[in-house]
Formats: sequence, C-alpha cells, structure tokens
Amino acid sequence: MFSRMFSLYRSRLSVRLTVYYTVLLLCLFMLVAAFFLYRLNSKLIKDIDRLLYDEARELVDDLNTEKDLLSGCSEYAETVSQRKYYPMFFRLLDPGGNEAFALRAVVKKKQQQLLRYPEPRPGNKEFFFFNVPSRRPFRCYQHSITVRDKDYILQIVTPAGRAMKTLRQMAKTMLLALPVVLLLSLLIGLNASRRPFVIMRRMNAITRRITAENMQERLPVPQIESEVRELTETINDMLGRLEASFHEVRQFTADVAHELRNPLCAVQGEMEVVLSRDRSAADYRDMVAETLGRIKALIKIVNDLFLVSRFDNHKVLLEKEHINFAGLVRDLYEFFEPVAQEHQIVFTLEACPQAGAVVDRTHMQQLVSNLIDNALKFTPAGESVTLRLSPLPGQLVFQVIDTGIGIPEEDMPHIFERFYQADKTRSAAQRGSGLGLQICKRIAEAHGGEITVRANEDKGVTFTLRLPCGQQDALTNV
Repeated sequence: MFSRMFSLYRSRLSVRLTVYYTVLLLCLFMLVAAFFLYRLNSKLIKDIDRLLYDEARELVDDLNTEKDLLSGCSEYAETVSQRKYYPMFFRLLDPGGNEAFALRAVVKKKQQQLLRYPEPRPGNKEFFFFNVPSRRPFRCYQHSITVRDKDYILQIVTPAGRAMKTLRQMAKTMLLALPVVLLLSLLIGLNASRRPFVIMRRMNAITRRITAENMQERLPVPQIESEVRELTETINDMLGRLEASFHEVRQFTADVAHELRNPLCAVQGEMEVVLSRDRSAADYRDMVAETLGRIKALIKIVNDLFLVSRFDNHKVLLEKEHINFAGLVRDLYEFFEPVAQEHQIVFTLEACPQAGAVVDRTHMQQLVSNLIDNALKFTPAGESVTLRLSPLPGQLVFQVIDTGIGIPEEDMPHIFERFYQADKTRSAAQRGSGLGLQICKRIAEAHGGEITVRANEDKGVTFTLRLPCGQQDALTNV
C-alpha cells in the first residue's frame, strides 16, 4: 500500500503539490498555534502577577493602619483565603527567616496536606512558580516590606492551576483541530491542484490528437489571464509555426517533384522519339542538343536547390572582399545588353558613380544577374529596364526598374518564397524554377542587407537591394 502511495506521489505532480501544500499549511498552523499559546500563557501569568501585586499592596496598607500586626494579618486572611477563584495565602518572615505570620491552607483535602511555602529567594521583588506536594502549581510574589519601622519579607501566593488548565484546554483544542486542518488542507489542495491539471490534461489530449495531417487544431485559450493561458498561447504559436513548416516542407517536396519531373519527362520523351526510328545525323545532333539544354536546366535547378539548402543549414561560406560594386553592375549591364537588344527592350544604365562594398563577388554577381534576368524576361518589347546605383550614407542602394507586366498585388508578399510563381499561366519560356528571388533574398540577408519589391505608379515593378557599407570582415560563415 505504501509503495503504491509512494509511486503515486512520484508520478503525479498534482499529488506532490497537494502534499507540499498540506505540509506547508500544517507547519503554518503549528507556528500560529505555538505563537498563540505562548501569548496566552504570557497573558495569564501577567494577570496573576498583577493580582498578586495588587493584593500585596493592599495588605501592606492594611497592616500599616492596624494597631496589631497579627490581628491585621488575620483579618485580611479571612477576606482573601475564602475566594472561589484565585484565593490568596501569605506569610511574613522577619530578616532572620522566622515566620511572623503564616496563613495555613489545605491544598489536598483527602490527605489533609497543608500548603508549604517556598524558601525565601534573594532579591527585593520576585515572581516565581513553585509546586506543592500535590503537584499543583502556585505562583508566588515575594517582596521586602516595612511595617511600623520593622522589615519583613512578604510571600503571597495563589494557585495557578486554573490558568494552566485554560492553557491545556486551548492546547488540546488546537490538537483536536489538527486532523480537521489536515483534512481540509488535503481537500483544498486536491481541488486547487486539480483545476489547472484538468486544463493541462485537456491540453495533453488535444496535443496527442494533433498529427502531420491535423496541424490546424489549436488548444482552447482560457479567458482568465494566468500562466496556463500564457502556456496555451505559446503552444498555439508553436503549433502555428510547425504547421507553417510542415506546409513549407510539403509544398517544397511537391514543387521539387514538379520542377524535376517536367524536364525528366521531356528528356524521356525526346529519347523515345529518337529511338522510335532511324534518323539522320543532323536530326540526332538536334535532338541531343535539345536534350542537353534540358539537362542543363535540370542541373541549374538542382544547384539552386543545393544552394538554398546550404543557406538553410548556415553552411554557405562568404569570401568577402572589397570590390568596385559600380564596376560589377557595369559588367553585367554589358553582358545583358545584347539580350535586351534581341528582345527590343530599352536597357539603360543610369550614371553609375564609383561605389565600393565588402561582399562576396560570386554570390553578389549571382544576385544582380538574377534581378536583371527577371526584369528582361518579364518585360515585353518596346518597354524599358533601368539599372540605378545610389551610394547613400551608411548603405549602398541598387535598383532594377522595369515597365513590364508587373506583379499582382496579392502576390507581392510571397514573391521571395521558394518555387513561388506569380502567374501560373506564363509560357514555358517565361517560367523559371521559382528559386531565383529566394536565392537573391538569402544572399542579401547573408550580407546583412535586404531586398524589397514595389509596384511602380504606371506599370512594372522596382526591385531594391540595400547593402550596409563599411563591412571589414573578409571571410564570414553564415
């Protein structure tokens, strides 16, 4: 039984909390009870001492007014010794310790035992307890007095049993209340610990139901502001991030399969056509060239995927160096100028001042090339593409401005997501892998910069790259 209770104690947090709460409450109850009994004992003793002191003063006043010491003592003794509560007994001792007067009292009627006064103690005023043979406690007040120019030692005593009985009854009452307090603390502790754990068990049940196919379910948020509500909101936020991650992984898998399947199917189809009948050498050459082009496109997709995955795993090594960024833009302008002329696009490089930056030349060239290639790809004949480089304090701004077909407003927030295609109806020549802008974004962020897109007032869009200036690290791992 005890092993089962101990196992329950170790396995259930609510039981442990209840035990801690009960022990704490019992300790608090015992401390309060001990303090109360201590204060009650002090108050009862103080009241008895006050009574003894007042009676002693009254006795001294009476003795000083009486002509005869013995008659005065006897008269006073008849008054105070017959009281029902706190009767007084006293005696007078001369300086030699001899009794001048002693009021005898029976303290145990069955055995006719008389009160035995305590031995005198040194000191002018003393309050102390002493026990008679019947073990009844008495309180004594000893005081040096002067009556008719004679010195005496007055000992006045009274039974303290009633006060001690009151104290014992109160202690017994508190002891009897201890099991009640224990039971109430257990019940209150179980109830107090059960409520949050009911919520937590409900949260646990809902969390167990959540799987990869059921990521949209959320925990119910309590109305009251509490730690449980904070925990629930945190878990819901985590579930939201997990759902987004699962969605991205699934979408990524589907997009990869789609992007790889099309070129592979095309290659397979072309190979089957080639093998279907005998052809001339020129036909074979054309078929192989076309297949090689598709394989190159497939390799580019794989390389882009590999680069994105390396960015995700922070394994891209940037070999930063100080380069002439204006010269890099000018070289790429000259490289793409024949392409623009072929498509009859007005391709312009605005006055490009000298501007340096500490970047990875290879990756930055890839970023700028992707932006220019996208602009030329989606700009029809007769429209324009403009490159603009603006060195600003603390940053370098490069813009690609086109008057092409533009990007729908609802697609703007997603344009830098991997495999995202703004227009699913575009021709095969216009459609890319959907990884170019994602790679641009990751390269910009790796350099501590950012890339944004906005729609122009008339038509087309503007891609803006902002890079911080003054970077001195030549080799950075991101």
